[in-house]
Amino acid sequence: MKQPIYNGTNEDECEYYDVVQGEIEYNKMNKLKEKLKTNIKYHIDRIAETGSSSFSTCDYSGWDKDIWRHRHSIMDKLTDEGYRVESAVNHGVLDVTITANLEL
Repeated sequence: MKQPIYNGTNEDECEYYDVVQGEIEYNKMNKLKEKLKTNIKYHIDRIAETGSSSFSTCDYSGWDKDIWRHRHSIMDKLTDEGYRVESAVNHGVLDVTITANLEL
């Protein structure tokens, strides 16, 4: 979608620009939320199959920046769902291991 350019001379242009910008940001956030929910569901399904799951993330090129930026939200959500989440940093890479929380 082509973004309008607002030059500050017309209030209608300003309002249109704000609406379009708001829609673009809203769509980006919805795509991000869906991506993170899909990631969490993948790990939950994997835990159901094998008993554990893991992922690695870091803040370097070639790595998924969304997973890095929202790693705490992902880990918190899995913890809230009742899973045990452990993490360790090795050579700048965050390794996260998720397991089912077994009551003994």
